[in-house]
Amino acid sequence: MAGGERGPRPGTLAALHEGWARTTLWTRTDNARARRLYEKAGYRPTGRTSTLAEGDGIMQLAWVR
Repeated sequence: MAGGERGPRPGTLAALHEGWARTTLWTRTDNARARRLYEKAGYRPTGRTSTLAEGDGIMQLAWVR
């Protein structure tokens, strides 16, 4: 990505839904910026969480048609 950008853009997320009834992803629980992006694209927390080997918490989000 140009200019040091990280992660997908909202339009890119919408394109990923093409042909799918449900998609899921995981993000770090303390990454509020990513969570806002995903929720703006229609993803909602599923309630599933886990912990990475480094000890960071992660959460699952899902988009459902």
